Amino acid sequence: MWKFLSLAPLSKNSTSTNGFSTIVLEYEEGSDMGWALDQVKEKVALLRHLPSDAEKPEISRAAHYEQIARVLITGPSDVNELRHYYRQVSNCNYMTKHGK
Repeated sequence: MWKFLSLAPLSKNSTSTNGFSTIVLEYEEGSDMGWALDQVKEKVALLRHLPSDAEKPEISRAAHYEQIARVLITGPSDVNELRHYYRQVSNCNYMTKHGK
């Protein structure tokens, strides 16, 4: 079925147990995931041979993030002052404002 998708997934993984199945499709970074999701929904809607008591398939997009860095903040300061620095560094706006 997946060979008919215009945007082919990078990898496919499926798991089945008694009464439940999951299929995970992974796409290349930068792929148009809205379009890919629409394609998968269209193809699944064409399925006609599901068991009569099967629930309607749920199709959703899952965001996957990988850890890219760890930051360790240490120093002679007390915990409250270090926490202040932690909050600054962990705030994405801080990094953008300070050109980092």
